[in-house]
Amino acid sequence: MSTLYGHRSHEIAELQRALAGLGLYRGAIDGGFGAGTLAAVRDAQLAYGLNETGIVDLPLLIELGLAAPKPKRAKPFSDFLTGLALRAALAQLKGNPMVAFLDGYKTYIVGFAGLIVGALALIGWGIPGLPPFSPGDALELINISLIGLGLRRALKTGP
Repeated sequence: MSTLYGHRSHEIAELQRALAGLGLYRGAIDGGFGAGTLAAVRDAQLAYGLNETGIVDLPLLIELGLAAPKPKRAKPFSDFLTGLALRAALAQLKGNPMVAFLDGYKTYIVGFAGLIVGALALIGWGIPGLPPFSPGDALELINISLIGLGLRRALKTGP
């Protein structure tokens, strides 16, 4: 769409009609991009929370109903396969006695305790009765805690 100041086009007339329908443009619907159209475009951008540039862009056209939003990208096939693999792994783990320790609320307590201990170790606070942690050990404890909490949630609710 030609939106340069001083240009005329059918698309600009459509823009003027849309802006007039909102009460933002009060001039003649003549297809000319002049001071009135520019002011109305800025007012519309301000009203919709867009950057007030005076340039007619896709976000403004979408808000005015003059353009369709870009279609969302379908998930790639690899995302689909990853989801299938995760569902299959969780189905195997649900009946496995080796992960029975993940049942119950105690998993959450242990996981959050691991997060807290790891975070305190990262900022240099020692825990009485525990040897000092290196930053690498603290990060590893945090990662293990997060994995345990995520696995517990996944086993309980599914992926």
